[in-house]
Amino acid sequence: MYNIIFTVSLIILLLLFVGLTLLKGKRHVWYYSVSRIASILISGVASFFLSGLLSDVIADAVYGILIDKIPENVSGILNDLASAPNVFSALITALLAPIFFVIFFFILKIILNCIAKNICIAVGKNQAKKNASAEEPEKKELSEAEKEAEATAEKTETVELTETAETTDTPVLTEASAEPDGKKAKKAKKERTKEEKPKKIKRSSYALTPKANAVGMLCGAFCGLLMFFVIMVPFVGVASIADEVMDLVTSIVAQETLLTVNEVTDGAANNPVSKTFGTVGGKAVYNGLTTTNIDGKHKMTLSDEIHLITTAGDAVMATINNDVPRDEAAASVREVEVAFNDSDLLPVVLPELLAAANESWEKGEDFHGIEKITASGRAQPVVDHLVEILVTSDYDSLKSDTETVIEILAILVEHDAINTAINDPSSIPAQEEMTAPVFYELLKNERFSPMVGTLAEFGIQYIGDQFQLHAHRDALYSEFITEATEKTAAVLTLDEGYRPEQMEQTYINLFDDYGLDVSEDSAKQTAALALEEFSDGAVTEESMKAFLAKTELTLNDGNVIKLDTADTLAHNSLIICVDEITFDMSKVPATETESEALAKAVHEIFTMTKVLWSGEFSDPSSIQKLGPLLDALSNTETMGHDNTAHLLTGILQSDLVHDHIGFSLVEATEMANMIFAKCETQGYTPLLKSLSDTVEVIIFTTSDTVTKEEVTAKVETLLNDLTPESAEVLQQLASTEVMVSQGVPEASAEPVSNLVSNMFGNLASSKDSGMSEEEYKKEAEATSSLLNIALSATSSDGSIFKDTGDDSQTGTDTSKVNGMTASEYIDSVMSSTVITQTIVDTAYADDASDSPALDPLNTGKSLSESEQTQVLNSLNEHWANATEEEKASEDYFKTYAAIGAIVNFPIAVGEDGSLIAQATETAQ
Repeated sequence: MYNIIFTVSLIILLLLFVGLTLLKGKRHVWYYSVSRIASILISGVASFFLSGLLSDVIADAVYGILIDKIPENVSGILNDLASAPNVFSALITALLAPIFFVIFFFILKIILNCIAKNICIAVGKNQAKKNASAEEPEKKELSEAEKEAEATAEKTETVELTETAETTDTPVLTEASAEPDGKKAKKAKKERTKEEKPKKIKRSSYALTPKANAVGMLCGAFCGLLMFFVIMVPFVGVASIADEVMDLVTSIVAQETLLTVNEVTDGAANNPVSKTFGTVGGKAVYNGLTTTNIDGKHKMTLSDEIHLITTAGDAVMATINNDVPRDEAAASVREVEVAFNDSDLLPVVLPELLAAANESWEKGEDFHGIEKITASGRAQPVVDHLVEILVTSDYDSLKSDTETVIEILAILVEHDAINTAINDPSSIPAQEEMTAPVFYELLKNERFSPMVGTLAEFGIQYIGDQFQLHAHRDALYSEFITEATEKTAAVLTLDEGYRPEQMEQTYINLFDDYGLDVSEDSAKQTAALALEEFSDGAVTEESMKAFLAKTELTLNDGNVIKLDTADTLAHNSLIICVDEITFDMSKVPATETESEALAKAVHEIFTMTKVLWSGEFSDPSSIQKLGPLLDALSNTETMGHDNTAHLLTGILQSDLVHDHIGFSLVEATEMANMIFAKCETQGYTPLLKSLSDTVEVIIFTTSDTVTKEEVTAKVETLLNDLTPESAEVLQQLASTEVMVSQGVPEASAEPVSNLVSNMFGNLASSKDSGMSEEEYKKEAEATSSLLNIALSATSSDGSIFKDTGDDSQTGTDTSKVNGMTASEYIDSVMSSTVITQTIVDTAYADDASDSPALDPLNTGKSLSESEQTQVLNSLNEHWANATEEEKASEDYFKTYAAIGAIVNFPIAVGEDGSLIAQATETAQ
């Protein structure tokens, strides 16, 4: 409705302007109408500049008055900004200039019209005289009476011409309507002329003609159009701004009154007349009037600044309104980017504002009540990096930085991540299709790309926290000094006779615990020096620092160091501190491939975080969950292979992993190095899965609550995933320390470790040459049996095999679930190829001996009579099925002898050709 009202009203006003000036132009000669057009144009141009000058003067005065009236904190901020007076004045100038433009225009127009009128009257008179003079014939000598009559006629004609011009406000040239006296004079002149027959005078050269009248009408109509345009300039500009503002206001507060006002502003701004005049130059002129200088280099346009505010407001409303489709909301956000690029006010003011604020924050002060942005825990470096980017911005960088930030916000809105984050922030990293373009935007901006490294560090530090890794080298050094002080002081409380030995062991253990490869002799020497240094019993952390700073330590590689600084300790220690995992972002390419890799890495980081939060990392199988995380990190240029290796080392060194596997610090480091060396060919995931499977198999085998079938199933899974690379890792895993940590006695740990290591190597070699599914199952069962034998030393009782339930058999442990009967042991290993070879290699480790070593695993256990009977019966069953050629083979017999030797049971061939239990009774 209001659109129609404004359309009709403005059309009527336009017709009124054009109609009146058209009618007025009908009575004007063409050059007066042209002069009126010139006066309008000159008035417009002059008003354009004069309004700006006057507005500037008034704006400066207003700023000086208002600066003392506004709140102190606001005035303080303005006083800290060099551009504040110019910005404030620019805003006032932009508001006043359109008003003064209209006022100046009409004042100047009146003045210029008066001048133009007088000039045109004079021109008209002069032209009339010239025309008359050119048309009159040569006159004869006149009498005194005739001269007087002619002078009277000319005077009357001149007066009439003047009066007519003054009455019509124009120099209209028409035939004189002379008074009676004038007519008599003319009549007399005419009669005289007629008598003398002079040439007739033509006055049509300066009188109105139809052609001259049409030009005047057209010029007059154009004058009306120009004046209407001048009036429409502020109307179009203000209506457009008001409509934008009201659109935003009503989207926030939908009150009836405001909605009505919005309809009015919409009608004023978007009716055909306003839009037409705005398009043909109205908005351009208004923007010119409201464009003011800010700092001598940049200019502010009022409509652009208002448009930025309203566009930002629209984007916010679209974002928080769930009824708006997310793609439309994202488009609204991206419109802010365009609006910001058109703005000059914020890009000039914000860098100054941020720099001033940062100056206060660096002094530890607030900025007029505004505190520095802080975050909790590990997130603070991310916030600090963002603040650093902002406070070092200038006009140009802020433009590009804002473009990056807005595009990232648009991506988040498009994926509904902002609303989702409110309810479940941890769900954001799972959306790789969203985080990938976010990282791409960061990488494309040179100022923001280092922030990717900061975010990566944040993620790694968070993982480090969950695994309780050492965060800082300084903290590691402080912890080392504290522990050295406390343990030294504890030894000094002992009797003097015990001190030397205890001090030596203390320093040997201390250096081992902190991953320092100090030679044993050097550790003992340091202990002796400590006894001498602190003989009075007074030892403090400061005195310990001074002692270690001057004491030379000889490492096993021959290097000599002094633990004088945290860096020295960190450089020579095997312990990985999280702050050693650094990122060189100068080498990171701004590609979509890297962005996608980063998105995957972030996803895996938070996936592992959830695992740790939920307590799911509580068994050996959890180790394999590290595989996807490490592969994802390693595939990024940001993290890189070396940093990933450091992280793996730190995790394997952690107490959390140690509790599941039992790695020492040295073993964890060696294992990490081996995994890293092998991961290039197949990645971390399969290696860590094999590692996890193996640990589970070992734990299952030593458990009294897991069945043999469950162990066999785990072994089969392990063999399916086994590769030559993972086998090498598992061989490293089967260390003496790991076996001890799983309950194997120290006496058995080394031979058991060798057997398990050889078994993995043999299995990998056989699998690499090809195995059928049936062969897998047989090898799995045999592996399970051999592990059961190898780890039987962990059992507290004296038995090896599971009770068969036969009352005649005694001495067996009927409570063992994860056990096997003697016949099961014999059947499984005899059905395999790899395991029998492993058993033979173990029993015949001494190449110089023709007999197998009994109990090569040092279990200290012997078979009971019933177990011996079971073993002999089972072996003889297989022996009886062998061919005579096989029985005659020394290598074939070695298999039987080794199988018995492993369980500390000597086997030989009796006189009747059967297997017997006493090696001394062997018959040739």
